[in-house]
Amino acid sequence: NLCCFQDINQLEYFCKELYITTDPQIRTQAEKACSDLCKRADCADLCQLLLQRAHSCYSQLIAATALTKYILNRDAIIPIATRLEIRDYVLNYLAAHTSLEKFVQQSLITLLCRLTKAGWFDTADDGRGFRDILNCASKFIESGQSKAILIGVQLLSNLVQEMNQNSESDMTRIIFMQRKLSASFRDSLLLPIFRLGLNLLREADKNVASLDVNNADQVS
Repeated sequence: NLCCFQDINQLEYFCKELYITTDPQIRTQAEKACSDLCKRADCADLCQLLLQRAHSCYSQLIAATALTKYILNRDAIIPIATRLEIRDYVLNYLAAHTSLEKFVQQSLITLLCRLTKAGWFDTADDGRGFRDILNCASKFIESGQSKAILIGVQLLSNLVQEMNQNSESDMTRIIFMQRKLSASFRDSLLLPIFRLGLNLLREADKNVASLDVNNADQVS
């Protein structure tokens, strides 16, 4: 509706101005609009719109950052179905946009890792959950496209780090839960990820001999 379009247009404006404006008043307005995004009930819908419209890399970055804060908000009760929907949307977005700015891509990968960590022990009514992240990352790797492969590898690399460290949002949790999470991740996914990494290294080693340094697609 008209209200929604006015809202998203204004958000896109503030996302960009937050990084480029030299006007203190506009910067203050932009900071408030962007920081308040994660507190809105329609945060997920607005952020998906920002990503879909891709008005600028700034709006994409703010969308990814706001979504991360939104799903980690302890005061917000977000159904697992909604979190899975966000996860699937971001995975599809990364698959369809393999040439994103690196900082946008990294922010989206961070969002996926935080979603996986926060929902590790959750299961939807239909049996779906977040533990199939290895299969999700493998789809990028199996695509055979260099940029997609790098996204899959980066996702798994970041996931291993995320699952084995305490973030600020974890400090209020009982330490036992973090240990339980790390142990569960280690027992179920760490070895398969390690094996996948070894297989990728073997493939890379075999491909070195046939690498054409004059082929931009291969070198990239």
